[in-house]
Amino acid sequence: IMDDEPDTMASVDQQHCEALPVSKATLKKYASFDIQSVMKILMDALRDQECSIQSKIAALKWLSALLVDLPFAHIPIGKLLPVCFMRLCDRDNVEDEHTRRLQNTVTNMTLEVLARLSLHPKIFGQLSTKLLQLFYKNPQVLHNKGKLIITKLCSLLDCTEIYSRLANLILHQYRQQQKQEHATRQRFIGEMVRLLNLILLTSKELYPLREIIKKCDDDESKSIFLTLYKCWCCNSPISLLSLCLLAQRYDLGLMLVNQFKKESAIHKSVQFLLEVDELIHLLESPIFLHLRLQLLCLDGTAVNNNVDTGHAAHE
Repeated sequence: IMDDEPDTMASVDQQHCEALPVSKATLKKYASFDIQSVMKILMDALRDQECSIQSKIAALKWLSALLVDLPFAHIPIGKLLPVCFMRLCDRDNVEDEHTRRLQNTVTNMTLEVLARLSLHPKIFGQLSTKLLQLFYKNPQVLHNKGKLIITKLCSLLDCTEIYSRLANLILHQYRQQQKQEHATRQRFIGEMVRLLNLILLTSKELYPLREIIKKCDDDESKSIFLTLYKCWCCNSPISLLSLCLLAQRYDLGLMLVNQFKKESAIHKSVQFLLEVDELIHLLESPIFLHLRLQLLCLDGTAVNNNVDTGHAAHE
């Protein structure tokens, strides 16, 4: 495995090479190497709970390097994905600082491997589905690593596509709950939407998506706003309001504020009050600079029509 010579990598199926645009250099690189045996060794190292953290990091480095141009037919997707998600479940809350840093490295490198796999369209869809399944079945992973996992993937992949895919999955798969799972799924949806909204509003990795949503004047921005709006409607009213403010859809924001006044069950809940407090702090952050400037501006019909909305949201 440690050999760096180009002729010591992987053998490749000729028929698959004809179907995909694989360069001659890549064909030569994967000419006489048993890649399946190498992948098995690397995955065994990741799967073994007794294996040292340093060995897991080394295995992840090799996997990441191999996946740069390894033909898709030779990637054992069915075995590699479960192993990667297994490593995402590792606990990082150990007392030793050095060990904690190493475990964080394992998590980040595992996400890099998943991101490389997800460059293939079919795997990208599986990643989104399995990620939500992981969060749903392991709430501790969602609470302890959810922000890190989503933010890291958004930095490595298309953040707009990730958010669109996750929002659609939450809306169409997790909202259609069975009666015996109603409370669990409602709680999960609320936590996921609040987390996605917080990352959207606070993480630099989501800057491209924020700029798209702020436009809300072309087909792309309207489509992603509508997708997120439908998902945010599920079980997080303050997240929904903040999305409207980000998109400068103050008409919808005003309707929501007025609705909150009528729904006593909403504005009396502790969770609702905590989210309101969080939104107030966010309104004073650079993310909503455009809103604060519009509140100060008294010129222009469009702005005048929205001043009351902005004041209502701020209050």
